[in-house]
Amino acid sequence: MASNFLSSYLSGVSFDKKHKPGEKKGLVVTISRQKGCSAFPISKMIVEKLNELRYPLGRVIKWNLVSKEILMDSAAKLKVNPAKMDALMDMDVVQEFLLNLSGKTLPSDIKIRNTIRNAIQNVAAKGNIIIIGRGGVTITREWENSLHIRLIAPVDWRVKQIAKYENLSLEKANKEVLERDRQREALRQYFFGVRKADMHLYDVTINVSTMEQDEVAEAIFRIIKTRQDELVLTKR
Repeated sequence: MASNFLSSYLSGVSFDKKHKPGEKKGLVVTISRQKGCSAFPISKMIVEKLNELRYPLGRVIKWNLVSKEILMDSAAKLKVNPAKMDALMDMDVVQEFLLNLSGKTLPSDIKIRNTIRNAIQNVAAKGNIIIIGRGGVTITREWENSLHIRLIAPVDWRVKQIAKYENLSLEKANKEVLERDRQREALRQYFFGVRKADMHLYDVTINVSTMEQDEVAEAIFRIIKTRQDELVLTKR
């Protein structure tokens, strides 16, 4: 679903186009998460709920979900192995990434950053989109009709989740969670100039350890629906 949407939409969009806040046609929702907070299944449930909504005259507003697809398309633009591009989003040592790229011409970190930024902006410009991670909040924070969600949970709870779903020992899961948190903080700081303590970037922060996934999805869905209803029903 998301992959087909991204490919068809971006095939007709210039990555050099500059987007300004408010240019897009619908809502943009970003969901940031700590390691182990299950953003994808929650986001998938939200999109399914939104796509079931019906407005006057049978109008349906199609929503899409993207995450790693942004990296895949950015990698293609830069002629970089997608696996290397994915590794970049989890590494704080950007120079190590650059030194291990395949090919003779290595894109600069600025070019990589700008390509990812443009990819997110171009996808967001269409609206009615949920973007998981990838710095989406820092890129679209000032856009009109945007909503930014943060999923968090205590470290111990996240460690148990990772151990369960990735079949790891608690020791290995703990190491992975702490290392991924460190990498994501370094990535945000290097590429987007944002420290993890800046919680003012987010409109809503949810502790997923105290709720079931469907409860989290329902709560976020209700907020998005309220925003969407305001937009749709006041423009009739």
